[in-house]
Order: sequence, then C-alpha cells, then structure tokens
Amino acid sequence: LVVLLVSLPRLRRFALRENETDAIRALRVLALDGVAHPEVLAGGNLGALLAASPDHRVRLEDVEVLPDGRLRCHGYLFAVALAEGGRPILLAWPWEHGTTGLAAFAIEPGGEPFGLLNEEGVYSGPDSPLLPPPGLSPGWIPVGRD
Repeated sequence: LVVLLVSLPRLRRFALRENETDAIRALRVLALDGVAHPEVLAGGNLGALLAASPDHRVRLEDVEVLPDGRLRCHGYLFAVALAEGGRPILLAWPWEHGTTGLAAFAIEPGGEPFGLLNEEGVYSGPDSPLLPPPGLSPGWIPVGRD
C-alpha cells in the first residue's frame, strides 16, 4: 500500500510531463507548417493548416479538429492568436489543468517555444481566453529542446 501511495503521484506527474512534452512537439510541427503555409496560418484555422500539410498530420497522433478550427491533442488545446504587428502565434494550453497538463506554451512560426507555468490554471479548457503573446506578458520563458 505504501509503494502504491508513493508511486501514484509520481505516475501522475510523469503523465502530465509527457502531455506537456507532446504539446511542445506539436507546436514545433505546427510552426513548421506555418512557415510553409503562412497564408493558411493567417486565417487562424489550424484544421486548415493540417489539411495543407498532410505529411505532418501523421506526426500529430490522435489530433482532433474542433468545429472552430482549434485542435485538441494529448490533453492540450491549440489555437492561433495575433501578436504585435499582426504576427501569428501558435498557442497550447491544457484541456483540464492539473489533469491533462499544467503549463501553457506559445511559438511563432520559425521561432522557438516559450512556456508559462500557469500555476493557477487560468488557461484551462475550451472556454479559456487566448493567451497573450510571450513578448507582451511577464512569466514566459524559453523552452529548451526535449
């Protein structure tokens, strides 16, 4: 029983970390698609971006295209927002904070990802507001290579 009580929280943290790692990888794939198809990305529909890059859809396992063009994959939601000057930025945040992930992430096409701890779970679920771009908000930090 003691081993079980010690192991369960560790397994939960491992699952959360795996979802976060998968979200960063998916953002990198989507960012590559955004560089290849900037006109599609500018439309804000990630489902259309996937359709424009069928090779990458295979790399994004279990992806679900939501009716509004956002994506859901491995417990994370993905959307496009506009940064300063109208530059598109790809965003990812947990479907259910604490259950499917904790941190939120952002990347510009051709750039490197940033993360936000999101400790209070402000960004969680489909009704969350879109995240502010990293350059405009404190707390965003570069995410290293996994």
